[in-house]
Amino acid sequence: MPDKPSTKIESLAKRDPWVREALTRLGREAKVSRENITEKSFRPDLGDRPFATHRFEIVDRQAYVAEVGRVGEDYLFHLYAKTEGLRDRLGDQAKSAFEAVFRRQVEVHRDRLVKCLSPDCLALLAPADIHGGRCPDCGRTSLQTRLDAWSVRVPGMAGNPLAGELPARALELLDQAAV
Repeated sequence: MPDKPSTKIESLAKRDPWVREALTRLGREAKVSRENITEKSFRPDLGDRPFATHRFEIVDRQAYVAEVGRVGEDYLFHLYAKTEGLRDRLGDQAKSAFEAVFRRQVEVHRDRLVKCLSPDCLALLAPADIHGGRCPDCGRTSLQTRLDAWSVRVPGMAGNPLAGELPARALELLDQAAV
């Protein structure tokens, strides 16, 4: 069963123009229908449950782009640095900012994907799969980073009625640290 629209995010829209704009442009709840669940991806006999779709709002800040969403009782943020110099520092800065605002441990992970640019190779790889700067599929060195992002999960706060304005505060604190 899909999550209900987040009233916390919608209450942020009243105070913060960036949330209001994101909700206006992208604020449609995606629906899960029985026709989209195949036997291959959903096996009740094995204890599987249908997956719920989640809504993320895109927030374009000066130094980064953030996707803000709610997954169950957790807030989930995807952060994409706009400059090369910020990419390596963004994770530590996000961890400090989010822990200061939410006053709890947060989970921070870096997601990276590298694509082989060779026309006859379709490899999309994790950096750990690349040895010696060569594509393991074709052996060429024409590689390019296609995704370099940080994800931050704040467990247990999305269901807290007093935490509604905290995502905006965390992003404001991250803005100060990221410049």
